[in-house]
Amino acid sequence: MRKTKGRNKVYGLPAPTAEEIRQSEDVPWIKVTGWEAGKVHTFNVKVVKSLKWRAAGENDTIQLVIARPLG
Repeated sequence: MRKTKGRNKVYGLPAPTAEEIRQSEDVPWIKVTGWEAGKVHTFNVKVVKSLKWRAAGENDTIQLVIARPLG
């Protein structure tokens, strides 16, 4: 049996891009209210939780929030 070099893999398969998630029906749109351009607006967002990102480090997870454009 051959030993591999380096660290154990902590990252899974590459996540889909933000554009792929925006177009996907697998992740539902959620309505949220927020302040934009001087007044309160209702936004549609998609949230993907528990992602790993190399820049954040192997012990931290992030969540990706994708907002549908207002206009």
